[in-house]
Amino acid sequence: VCCNDGKHCCPENTKCEVSQGKCTRGTGLVSDWFEKLPALKRPGLVEMIKKDNTIVCPDQKTSCPDKNTCCKNKEGKFGCCAYNNAVCCKSGTYCCPKGYICDTLPEICRMPEAKEAWKNTANRFIQNILRRKVQEQP
Repeated sequence: VCCNDGKHCCPENTKCEVSQGKCTRGTGLVSDWFEKLPALKRPGLVEMIKKDNTIVCPDQKTSCPDKNTCCKNKEGKFGCCAYNNAVCCKSGTYCCPKGYICDTLPEICRMPEAKEAWKNTANRFIQNILRRKVQEQP
């Protein structure tokens, strides 16, 4: 969910509270919001991109901010995940932090040993917060 300030995002099924700089859910749970980080497309400037502390994706045309991961999006093009060394989900929609598994149904980030933990409502909320959308190319 993109916030009205145009600079931040909140996890799906949450509401942006711009004045507080937080994301809220009807149940009263609160989480931090995330800065929007679009992928950068700079064909032909690969060497300059490397000097700018950005990451060049395997297509050699797309770059992502430092400490991000290049992931293929739904269209098969590269986008940016706002995690360093992220796990890219097969759907191309989400990515998870390093060490987590991208579970397919429902699409959540979970620790390898937590196979059934997502069924708990609180755990599901936390695991949904961990997943981040792959930022698509314009």
